[in-house]
Amino acid sequence: MWSVGHRRVTSITPRRAIDINIDGCVIASIDVSIERGRRRSSFVVRRRQCPSFVSYRTFAATAPSTSTSRARARGARPWTPVSAVAVARRVLVALALTCVARAWCRGGAMSSAAVVGSGAGAGAGAAAVSRARAVSKTVLSREQSEGRGARVRRSIGNAQVRNFDPFLMLDEFAVGLPAGFSDHPHRGMITCTYVLPKSRGFMDHEDSMLNAGRLRAGDLQYMKAGRGILHAEVPTSEDVCHGLQLWITLPAAHKMDEPEYQELRAEELSRASASWDGVDAIIIAGEAFGVQSQVRTKETPVHYIHFAMAPGSELTQKVPPGWNSFAYTLEGSADFGDGVLIGPHHTVMFTNRDGEDGVIVKAGPSERAEFVLISGQPVGEPIEQHGPFVMNTREEINRAFADFQGAKNGFESARGWRSEIQYRIR
Repeated sequence: MWSVGHRRVTSITPRRAIDINIDGCVIASIDVSIERGRRRSSFVVRRRQCPSFVSYRTFAATAPSTSTSRARARGARPWTPVSAVAVARRVLVALALTCVARAWCRGGAMSSAAVVGSGAGAGAGAAAVSRARAVSKTVLSREQSEGRGARVRRSIGNAQVRNFDPFLMLDEFAVGLPAGFSDHPHRGMITCTYVLPKSRGFMDHEDSMLNAGRLRAGDLQYMKAGRGILHAEVPTSEDVCHGLQLWITLPAAHKMDEPEYQELRAEELSRASASWDGVDAIIIAGEAFGVQSQVRTKETPVHYIHFAMAPGSELTQKVPPGWNSFAYTLEGSADFGDGVLIGPHHTVMFTNRDGEDGVIVKAGPSERAEFVLISGQPVGEPIEQHGPFVMNTREEINRAFADFQGAKNGFESARGWRSEIQYRIR
């Protein structure tokens, strides 16, 4: 909440200061003083009181003082004092323009954020965390084979972290032809494929329900497999397609839902920026800096945010109490709460104790840090998984295999279907 307050300042010359604060934190003040018949107003960002501000900014303007009788005698037009509200409005405009300029000048794949966080939704102080989560486990994701000729780094879903309710798997893939992921089925789960904004290559997909499309840099596909679908994912060329694929379990009540897609282009994804903190966000699901994603995750509620942080910056991000949460690092290094800088390709798992409602992350001092922060509401049901089939019991897994082989109970569309794109793979 923005507010403006007056205070008298003791000094040699008559002065008055106007403080501007957000939620009780004074971020700036306007000092008005009379010096040699001139009224001087200066705007100063107070970094000392709000450490999240990355630099000082001073704006000054002068005008004739109304107390100067000499000016009146010459017939000069007296200066009318500007109201505190008007001054504050001008300061807010200047501050907003400064934030936009910083975001524009920072460059990089995420500097084009469409929304600049402000007011209660932005800044480290606005997303205040009463008790930060601690790091419970850190695991380096090593490369392994997957699909046909493809290599991935598996985060969740490996021997060290089998699953993390509601998450079944997270793969970082970097794949170009002739490798790819040929025709394969799914049941009882959600797949979320996110092509990273800096990816050089693209990914094509086709499925047995005759859906087809192409995921370019920054694009997202959120697919609820439900009762059954057969699909393929294959790079368009030898250029490496770099991205993440997340698997999420569905509650028993929704495992046999009809399949459903949500597909968004890079420019359609929600973006936000706490510019004065040097933090940008692409909001795949959930909320950051007061900006919400349009992706629906109602069956299994999930927050999924791609953060990019300037060197030395700090992020405070809320996580719903009771949800499981982890980060996966992509570039640079960051401290996730235990005082240790974590480099790329690591899974950072957080505690989930009573009263813990967020995470605090500090970027390393010398390079930009990028990572995804993923949180989800635990389903709290048994997980029985065999490859791409995820059910609650072994009997349901056996039934899924029988349904797929017999092209029934959700797999009718798979009968005789073959994707065209799989023939690119050699």
